[in-house]
Amino acid sequence: MTLFHIIAGTLALLSALIAVCSAKGDSLHRKAGLVFCGSMVAMSLTGAYMAYSKQEVFSALIGLLAFYLVSTGYITVGGLFQKARMVTFFLMVAAFVLGIVGLSLGVRTLQNSGESAGLGSFVAFAIFSSIAIIGALLDLRMFIAGSIQGKHRLARHLWRMCLALFLACAAFFLGQADEFPLMLQNYKLLSIPVIASLALIPYWIVRIFSSKKKLSAVKDKRKLRP
Repeated sequence: MTLFHIIAGTLALLSALIAVCSAKGDSLHRKAGLVFCGSMVAMSLTGAYMAYSKQEVFSALIGLLAFYLVSTGYITVGGLFQKARMVTFFLMVAAFVLGIVGLSLGVRTLQNSGESAGLGSFVAFAIFSSIAIIGALLDLRMFIAGSIQGKHRLARHLWRMCLALFLACAAFFLGQADEFPLMLQNYKLLSIPVIASLALIPYWIVRIFSSKKKLSAVKDKRKLRP
């Protein structure tokens, strides 16, 4: 399973690079995006399982969060919300549960480890829980509205995919830093792709909402280029 996880992660990072560099909405972007989604699903679920088997609870939760982000992001861009309402509802509930579990584990860690020793872990769990709960609340808003269209649909797709990419980059470049050749085991150097993947979120959000033209995640004759 470890080898399968590594292969899936490598495919996810390579396909993400192609998707980011290609014109948004064209054939290459869509194909690379499909490979990214499939690879991320495989990587996140196998990673969550392996982390749980090693009792690395936080890493397991991160894997499940990445799966949630990629799945809901894919459903959004394909205009599949109406066809996959039950799936989206299940994912929304799962995100709420993840957020609550993460927060409770963070509080427990703070109580058991002491205020100084457990503060870092609590902050990590709190950030994780915030992302999961905010994502679920936005899902709930979409259910109340009945649909999501135009720029909001594209923004929903992009921030979820980019955040999933950030989690994958962090797990690969920082979480496996000791696996790199000795000359590359520099956290400042390895942090560059992680920070870059995170920076994609505000970049695309500003790009989308500052555009005067009506954008669509699927049908858009004017290709968006980074």
